[in-house]
Amino acid sequence: MTTLPISITIAGKEHPTAMPGFSMREDITVAWSEAGTAGSWQHSRRALAAAIGACTTIPAACGVTYARAKYDPLGFGGHIYDHLRGQGASTQEIVEVGTPLMLAMLEDLFPREEEVAEAAGFTDADEDTST
Repeated sequence: MTTLPISITIAGKEHPTAMPGFSMREDITVAWSEAGTAGSWQHSRRALAAAIGACTTIPAACGVTYARAKYDPLGFGGHIYDHLRGQGASTQEIVEVGTPLMLAMLEDLFPREEEVAEAAGFTDADEDTST
């Protein structure tokens, strides 16, 4: 299972991370998935920037909130992308830092079957549990 890193470093600054709320995670991961399906690298970058913003306190530094962005993940990500680029982050850095955050959010929303079984303590039907 992909886990959220404790912190990220982007544009030479370290930022602690935290998993955002369910609806924000869902909006951002769906936007990223749709961007990939449509082949839109611009939207994909904005979605990855949105993941960075959602998991850090960076939005406070650039005066944006998800609500102020009208709950539009790509609009929110655009603000974060602009801010990060203005701070010296490269496009490649945004992609490299945003991707693990996006994957952690995706796996938190949609865990794989093995992870669900492990978390629930399931055992195989054939396994003898008698002592």
